[in-house]
Amino acid sequence: MKKTLIILTVILAGLYVVLTVLDTSEYRLEKQIYRVQKEYNRIMADPKVVPEAEFDNLTARYQKLIAAYPESEVTPNMFLFIGALYNARGNPAKAIENFGEILKRYPDKGMLCATALLNIANTHANNKDEAKTMAAFDAIEENYADTEIGFNLPLLRANYYLNTGHKARHQEAVAKAIDYYKKKSRENPDSQVQFNALRLLVTVYYGQENWAAAVDTLEEILLTFANSQLMTQQRAALFIRSINMVCLTKLNDYRRAEKVYTRFMAEYPEHPLNKVMEQLLGAIKTLKDKNVKVTTQE
Repeated sequence: MKKTLIILTVILAGLYVVLTVLDTSEYRLEKQIYRVQKEYNRIMADPKVVPEAEFDNLTARYQKLIAAYPESEVTPNMFLFIGALYNARGNPAKAIENFGEILKRYPDKGMLCATALLNIANTHANNKDEAKTMAAFDAIEENYADTEIGFNLPLLRANYYLNTGHKARHQEAVAKAIDYYKKKSRENPDSQVQFNALRLLVTVYYGQENWAAAVDTLEEILLTFANSQLMTQQRAALFIRSINMVCLTKLNDYRRAEKVYTRFMAEYPEHPLNKVMEQLLGAIKTLKDKNVKVTTQE
């Protein structure tokens, strides 16, 4: 028994030493990263006025940290910062090289790799290389479609064509995005996937200025997820403000807003949001009675 206790004591002491070393190592890294990130933020605030030597120095500091702490959870992100520095100093090839290091070293980290590919796509887009931009988007779709970035990809493609002035391709991409998010919503009822799909649908409709469809989708979100944990107080407030804004300032349709709130209260008579709905219905009635037209400030 005494021998067993001695062995256990040695094992525990060894574990304590290992954990202490790891803790000290991570703490040391955190302190160094804090200082490096302050310098990064300073440089990126106005990179055009920063001398080349300062870029070189900061890049070298990141590379030194990568070499010293290859297994740290924060190390992969350093390649993103190095890539951003190279982009800021006008060296897209080196930027892409560093983003690519993430794909080589961390192929099993889906979200990280999707982020690296998105950075590669944006780098090519900034250099007006459509083929390589689309190739990076395709790589996200093929390999990391189940990540948040992959889920946003149809919208990212549409935005790319909008920003590059390809009107016909933009419209085609928007139509595909709508079909994609509607399909995801149908296939994943009452889930986080449906919730996210419907929110992105609203974003697409806003871009189209399809206000009626936007309100329909906002109403669907409220009714479908009224009692879900996904419907936080902050999100509910945002959806309600959005419905008010669209109905009253874009559609000039008081009745549409009334319909949403009346239906919600009928389907969820004990819901905590009903007090807010009642106040809104009262305010809308006042506006109607006074024939007030609501506008937004430009």
